[in-house]
Amino acid sequence: MYSPKDLEVTQILNRQGTDASSLGDVYEAMYRDIKNMASYQLSKVPSGATITPTVLAHEAYERIYQALPKDYANRTHFLRTLGSVMRNFLIDQVREKNSLKRGEGAIHHTISSIEGGQEIAYDMIDFDNALLFISEVDPQYTEILELKLLFGFTFDEVSEILKISSRQAQRRWTQAKALLVTVLADGEA
Repeated sequence: MYSPKDLEVTQILNRQGTDASSLGDVYEAMYRDIKNMASYQLSKVPSGATITPTVLAHEAYERIYQALPKDYANRTHFLRTLGSVMRNFLIDQVREKNSLKRGEGAIHHTISSIEGGQEIAYDMIDFDNALLFISEVDPQYTEILELKLLFGFTFDEVSEILKISSRQAQRRWTQAKALLVTVLADGEA
């Protein structure tokens, strides 16, 4: 289940807490994974964004570095934290762009990639608010949505992280996805 690389990263993270040196070692060992995560997150941002995966990876590093010391249980915990930092950075960027446009031409996406042919317009801020709303209904729904939509994990990875079967992960994903579509369509968030 865990590769030698995963174990190496976990050992680095467990060295008496994460300091600047070990954070640099983790970034070096995981740089390809981190850039892939940044690329995946940027694929969720509307075209025309001026941020590259490299910029996003380095911005996330700076934000995590400024938050030191922080203890990470393992590689997955670190990646989830990093993914949240990336998402928050991108949301801040969208908010800034939207405030400059003062509502006109605000950046919107559609949700057809989540729920087949159903087209529901939303922006990243709506999506973030929807996740907050859903976390009040069922925190595991939010976890699954983040792991699948924001971090790009497979069902096997989701089931390992959440310590549930792959089949349960797929069922919970279907439920969470339906709730997300409903919340975004109704504008409840």
